[in-house]
Amino acid sequence: MNAKATRQRPGRPTGSKSTTTEGMGAIRPEAVYPLPVFCRLLGLGSRGWRSLRTAGLPTRRFGKRAFVLGRDALEWFAALPIDQG
Repeated sequence: MNAKATRQRPGRPTGSKSTTTEGMGAIRPEAVYPLPVFCRLLGLGSRGWRSLRTAGLPTRRFGKRAFVLGRDALEWFAALPIDQG
């Protein structure tokens, strides 16, 4: 069998997509989330993340890494208008 065909990414079942809601969880106000963890927690890809940043979600930077404070995220989400549709 071809070695290339049998390789698989670690932590990802064969044939799965990252668009599943497997990582959906609660945001804790006392937590500090590195960007990849925050995106995985909300099930966001790079486009979803860019949309949140463009809409004004506050982030903190330390060196080259971005972080989201749980408290900031919860306050930001709470301030969004309620969808009546």
